[in-house]
Amino acid sequence: TYTRAVYETMDAYGTKRYVYLLDETLELENVGLISENYAGMLVAGITEMSYRACAEKASRMTGQSISAMGVWNVIQALGAKVSEEEKELVKAHKEGQVKGKRTAPVLFEEADGVWINLQGKDRRKNGFDKAEMKVSIAYDGWKYKGGQRYELDGKVSTAGFEKAKEFQEAREALIASEYDLEKTDLRLLNGDGAQWIKKVKDKSTVFQLDLFHRNKSIRENIKDVEARQAIHEHLESCDLDGLFEYLEKYRNSLGEDEWIEKAGILTDYFKNNREGLLPYQKM
Repeated sequence: TYTRAVYETMDAYGTKRYVYLLDETLELENVGLISENYAGMLVAGITEMSYRACAEKASRMTGQSISAMGVWNVIQALGAKVSEEEKELVKAHKEGQVKGKRTAPVLFEEADGVWINLQGKDRRKNGFDKAEMKVSIAYDGWKYKGGQRYELDGKVSTAGFEKAKEFQEAREALIASEYDLEKTDLRLLNGDGAQWIKKVKDKSTVFQLDLFHRNKSIRENIKDVEARQAIHEHLESCDLDGLFEYLEKYRNSLGEDEWIEKAGILTDYFKNNREGLLPYQKM
């Protein structure tokens, strides 16, 4: 146990901040009045429970009382710190100063959007109750862990609410910090076809429509089982012209407006993602 003084100061931008000179001398990491270890516990807790529940549990476990708002403040401070570090990494990447040590001839990448329910200030600030979090991972393979379990190897994760351009910059910088991309011959990006996912695609990346989303769309929009099978056969034989011709004939053969509309939805979905319908080996 030790005692240290807190000093109020102004940074270069005129913003008021507080420093602990003893902590800096001892090279201790803190988030405001909260130690790094305690902050880490709060982060782990907030991923599974509310701010109030997290505060109550942390207070019971450590004897250090903290309120729900206190937990919120810590999470916001950590988020701001991570954001600043990310911006510095993006800047360094643009200046050509970022190169990872890991090499991979082929890099596998996946991207998707996850809709998050907003609360309190975030809901009022955005004007709606949900927001899409962009999520992506990159990895160079997978390891067998026993049974039916596999583990991705060399995984790099990115997540954020930024616009597509900013997300792309952060994603590329993080991948570049792990991998030497000059030694990567092929990058495969799997996604559901959303426009923001395609915007993160650069010239060295091949886009592939994710099989899960592709097959899900077929199931949801094609009523007839035999028609589904025919569509899969066209895809497996890489006959895209035949596929679209079949879809048009199938749609014209339907009598119910609901299924006519759904067949059109699938056709448009495939046309908008034609570049990703075929396996990259057969393109």
